[in-house]
Amino acid sequence: MAGLLIVAATGPTDPTRASVPFHIAVNGARPAGTEVAIALAGDAAELIKPDVI
Repeated sequence: MAGLLIVAATGPTDPTRASVPFHIAVNGARPAGTEVAIALAGDAAELIKPDVI
């Protein structure tokens, strides 16, 4: 089975755009049985900070 790597580069300053890769992974690819990974690049790395989560 093929996997999917989603690269996110938008940080918490634009929450709507920053959430799109997570919605694609959780609501689209994963339910279809596709293995998914999300790479956080640039400003998107800020999304995993405790005060942002």
